[in-house]
Amino acid sequence: MGSMEQMDLPQSHAPRCDCGCTPSMPSLFEMAAMRAERRRQRQRGDALSNGYPGEAQEDASGATEALQKLQLLQKERQHLKQDLHQQRLLRAAMLALHEPTAVEAERLVQISS
Repeated sequence: MGSMEQMDLPQSHAPRCDCGCTPSMPSLFEMAAMRAERRRQRQRGDALSNGYPGEAQEDASGATEALQKLQLLQKERQHLKQDLHQQRLLRAAMLALHEPTAVEAERLVQISS
């Protein structure tokens, strides 16, 4: 073996040198950057697969569907309100037929209208 002067070693190495002087492993900062890039790609992929480019159309159709459901619920509520009123009138009439004083007692506790 000769002296160190006889060996032909490069003075500096590239950041990703293949001579084995440094392990072939990314630094913590490089790994964080790669994770961030993968996260962005995954979010873009999820956005495309979920149909977000047409999000405005989906929002409009969702809003229309929600409005239709609300209108149906309002109609059902009105129907139930009318039905309850009719039931109260029928009950008051039945009570008046069978027991005239029951109508007065019911009005005192505010059961019927």
